[in-house]
Amino acid sequence: MKRLFLAGLLWLGGLSAAASESAFDAAVQAGSWQGCVYEEGYTPYPIRLTVRGEDFFVSYPELDCIGGHNAGLKPDGFDAMEVIVVNTAQRCATNLPLRYTLRPDGLRIDYFAGARGTYALLHPSLPGTPAPECDEPDAVS
Repeated sequence: MKRLFLAGLLWLGGLSAAASESAFDAAVQAGSWQGCVYEEGYTPYPIRLTVRGEDFFVSYPELDCIGGHNAGLKPDGFDAMEVIVVNTAQRCATNLPLRYTLRPDGLRIDYFAGARGTYALLHPSLPGTPAPECDEPDAVS
């Protein structure tokens, strides 16, 4: 019930925080998320996060990649490290530092991989919810 309540607050814009360890922890407490990744030079694609203990299980259904967001492996200045363990088509970077920002409209994740601008915009979701349509890029903010 606590997760559903916090997810409701995030959905209604009741919680907003700058990127920090507390933003990652609050995102984990909210539960499952889904949204789209926007990467320069590529068509947007879906992302799903599901709570796994104190971290996230992550999947990119269209890229055939699965892994996790692990706060215990984070480099200084970041909230977590994305570690991809299933990369069937070799389309996902395997170790990326991440920064989480809770915003009034959901969760933003910034990926740090070279000079390419990559971010994801997610909203709380229930398990089993169909993947979102990711045809149109959202505004970068």
